Amino acid sequence: MLTLPDYNALLSHSINTIDSFATITGIAIPAHAEHAEYVIHENMFEDYLDIFRGMNTRGNPHIRPEVPPDWYYDHPFFNADGTSILVNKPCIKYILIGEACPEFGANYFYNLHELGNPGYLRAAYNSEYNGVGPAIPWTPLHNPINKLNKLLDLASRGVLLIDLFPVALTYNPAIRHDLNTAGITDYFFNDIHNLFSLTNRINNIDIHGLCCEDFNDRTNSVFVAPTLISYHLATNVNAIVPTVTFPLIFTFGENSLRLMPPHFFLNPPHNYFYSMIPAGTTVGGFPLPLGEGGFHTIMAPRYICCGYYGAQFVPHALFITNALL
Repeated sequence: MLTLPDYNALLSHSINTIDSFATITGIAIPAHAEHAEYVIHENMFEDYLDIFRGMNTRGNPHIRPEVPPDWYYDHPFFNADGTSILVNKPCIKYILIGEACPEFGANYFYNLHELGNPGYLRAAYNSEYNGVGPAIPWTPLHNPINKLNKLLDLASRGVLLIDLFPVALTYNPAIRHDLNTAGITDYFFNDIHNLFSLTNRINNIDIHGLCCEDFNDRTNSVFVAPTLISYHLATNVNAIVPTVTFPLIFTFGENSLRLMPPHFFLNPPHNYFYSMIPAGTTVGGFPLPLGEGGFHTIMAPRYICCGYYGAQFVPHALFITNALL
């Protein structure tokens, strides 16, 4: 968890000596208000990680060096006697990669003070292929009646959502475009020098034994953030020389392509991107013809990276289904 000086340094870091997260988004440094909100979110996130630890870490300064001054509820995932509500300690199987915490904590995924039903939570329970489901390993046959039970249910299935940025963003495409072009998005995603980068955070979680033993043996991650951020990162991962994402493992190939939905769901050209597919790839059981250099260029649906335009749920439940089957 970042102290205020470390938090400000992270937001002020620039790749090209000009643009930083703070300058692009207009956040004032020192960002006292944003840092206070960040500390609250991080403690809620640590509450959820405690399910996988099998222990309550509130009061542990090594894990929670900063605690909100007005902490407003008891640990939601542990009983009064200190035992976990889940009898069997789960392990992390799947990472849902979000973008940023909502402004002012409203509908934050792990916030049990706000008992709403945020989009990320709805998507996980509506991830069905073309309305026929359930289709992904954690999709239950029923939807738990409240947010606490939903989070406990997702934890029991090994699902962790983690945000790319530590502070909320306004819904402004220009800001996201500037973050991408300035290299800030990639810096928060997988820069080894950024201790808060998503890959570093997940690697730390994995090192501490919270992930399943086969976490690194299969597809374990999916982008569920808004289009511009997810599409940018997924394009880099899917490049001929892919960006390094360990320990996150993505699938943007056959498993996704063969689940292509009916054509009327997609409106070319905006819902497609051109992708280089390796030799031997099949779509619907039929091999693709070889192209130049042993690759074949096809128009792949954008939802393979970030959902499809006009999806009913945000983030796009259909993409979660296709990416993790």
